[in-house]
Amino acid sequence: MRKMSIAAYAKRFLAYLGRGSALGVLATALFNLGFAFGQEALSRQQPAFHANARIVLIDVVVLDSGGNPVSGLNSLNFRIEEDGREQRMTSFEEHRLLASSSEAPRKFRLPPNQYTNVPAQESSGPLTVLLFDTLNTPAPDQESARFAMLNFLKGLPPNQRVALFTLGSRLRLIQTFSGDTEVLAAAASRLLASPSPLLTTESDRQHQDDDIAYAARMAAPTINMAAGASSQSIPSASSARPVFAEKLRDALTEQDNSSAEKRIGLTLQSLAALAQMLGGYAGRKNVIWVSGGFPFGIGPDPFAHSEHSHERQFDAVIRQTANALSAAQIAVYPIDVRGVRTQGVALSSNGEGASGVDSATGATRLNGMLMRQLTESSDEHATMDDIADQTGGKAFYGTNDVRVAMERSMEQGSTYYTLAYSPENQNWNGKFRRIDVKLNKGGYKLQYRRGYFALQEPEHSNTDSTRKLVAAVRPDMPDSTSLYLKAEILPPDASQRQVRISCLIDAQQMTFSDSQDGKKHAAVDLLTVVWDKSGKDVGHSAETVETNLSAEEYRKVLRSGLQVNEVVPVSGDAYRVRLGAVDRPSQRVGTIDVNFDSSAPGAH
Repeated sequence: MRKMSIAAYAKRFLAYLGRGSALGVLATALFNLGFAFGQEALSRQQPAFHANARIVLIDVVVLDSGGNPVSGLNSLNFRIEEDGREQRMTSFEEHRLLASSSEAPRKFRLPPNQYTNVPAQESSGPLTVLLFDTLNTPAPDQESARFAMLNFLKGLPPNQRVALFTLGSRLRLIQTFSGDTEVLAAAASRLLASPSPLLTTESDRQHQDDDIAYAARMAAPTINMAAGASSQSIPSASSARPVFAEKLRDALTEQDNSSAEKRIGLTLQSLAALAQMLGGYAGRKNVIWVSGGFPFGIGPDPFAHSEHSHERQFDAVIRQTANALSAAQIAVYPIDVRGVRTQGVALSSNGEGASGVDSATGATRLNGMLMRQLTESSDEHATMDDIADQTGGKAFYGTNDVRVAMERSMEQGSTYYTLAYSPENQNWNGKFRRIDVKLNKGGYKLQYRRGYFALQEPEHSNTDSTRKLVAAVRPDMPDSTSLYLKAEILPPDASQRQVRISCLIDAQQMTFSDSQDGKKHAAVDLLTVVWDKSGKDVGHSAETVETNLSAEEYRKVLRSGLQVNEVVPVSGDAYRVRLGAVDRPSQRVGTIDVNFDSSAPGAH
């Protein structure tokens, strides 16, 4: 095993961290999962779909005519088709929501100074993530959504595991998975409305229309010509107004497009980070996306129902994100917090932008505004349906009871079937492949993801790993679980001003390739950062571990894991340690978060 230092890791990370340290990152809640760990947990393999995997997983929710989940079906009831060709099912499993227990789930107890990111497997049903989107939601709607979330969380059954995230300038963890309704409600109550600087609302557009109409009118006042003056020498108001209004409108549109581009990028980053974080948890994960706007879909044409159809530079990233959500078995339930929407002039508008006739089109401005509102509403609903269809969830819009929509999302995702098949078409050309699941019984509705992109596995460099690790090891990010880690982390003491780490990486989740000499080669990049209580970096370490294992060494590592030892000198009081590792070929990431001030040994 050969170690190779990567100084660029630390340099790039510190530069990145410097921008975030002023944001009060240590005020963010730590990712306090209760983890289970044993050798059987370390080598536990969860099936996953990859962009170029030879196995495709589909979680199927079967609903009766009343929208209630149906259980008790078997593999003979289902048939799978890909692009119209029937596929042979290779595995089948039913998942049911077990009766809730008043007892808290048992968690593994770790020895002192030992930590892991292996999720505790509880039997109270699929994981649920509430994603509160402030980036794409008008501030007034955020407050009503927060109230609906509070009522929803207070009514959860015992030990139903739910986590709360916010999507703003980046993904933020507010409360890790918990079955304690009081803890979850307290976390939600701390959320405050936060106006998005990148969002242009309908009210904003009407104000812009008012300003354009007013500016055009003032730019070309009526001119009383003196007797004998030539009418051809003075430009008329009617010709000046449309030119001025068009230029002003173009400038505002360009500004809106720039903001929309940033919102799309930030939303994609957050969804990808969420997939990375949830990837290690077994089974289906239901993400309830509470928002007032959905800037893109994730199907074959992500901007088919969007005013941002020009944003084609995001197509490749959207495909990768869609496959990442599939790999993590994430079903998205988009909920429009704006409820039943009405068309008309906003109360805050002076109405000038909706009065008179648009000189560019000849249509009345009011009719143009109403048509825009209807089109945007229809397109947004179609985008929400696309997100739900491509992940196996369901979209909820046109209802003022957001709490009920959240409850239905959780209920419908509680019972499901996991089907797997190996595609007959092994040409990984990047095209979208449509999946059809059919049931031999009538009267039921099926919810499942409608396809995937047949992407080839890309080759990743240490630069790609750097980006992954820098994002995953940020102090305000939750633990990533796609690569299982167990570590003994010893704090500094009077004799040694250093953090000592002995880390075990689950080799069954690593990617090994055959080298020319017949040995098994793998590459794992690691990054460790130590902070004091004020959030100052007091020590860090970055390296790459490459292996060339004989057949016997390879079998041993598969059984026991790949061990890596690190020593991180510190220049101050060590309060918090973040350890991250990424398997370079697959880009699976695992992180461990340790707070030395924790009163419970072995707990985060």
